[in-house]
Amino acid sequence: METATNWQNPTPKAEFRVVVKNINYPAIKDTAQDTAQDSRLKMLLEFCSVPRTREEMQGYIGIEHREHFRKTFLTPLLASGKLQMTIPDKPTSKYQKYFAVR
Repeated sequence: METATNWQNPTPKAEFRVVVKNINYPAIKDTAQDTAQDSRLKMLLEFCSVPRTREEMQGYIGIEHREHFRKTFLTPLLASGKLQMTIPDKPTSKYQKYFAVR
């Protein structure tokens, strides 16, 4: 008597995978660099309660490299609306100053 299972040609089994995501990870904490940059942004906004030049702003927070200051501080603050130009029609004017928006 033959069995019902054919061992030479087994029926294909469905393949499946289980993906488990770890949702119990600790919250990401700010690094010391993030905290320092945040405090410098706040200092800069307080300093700009009256219109200031880029050079004055850079000197106040102690950054010498103009391009780094522009990319890291000036452009994000202008984009967020926290800082505005005194001459918005001429962003590259040598008389350009920036002030904090309250």
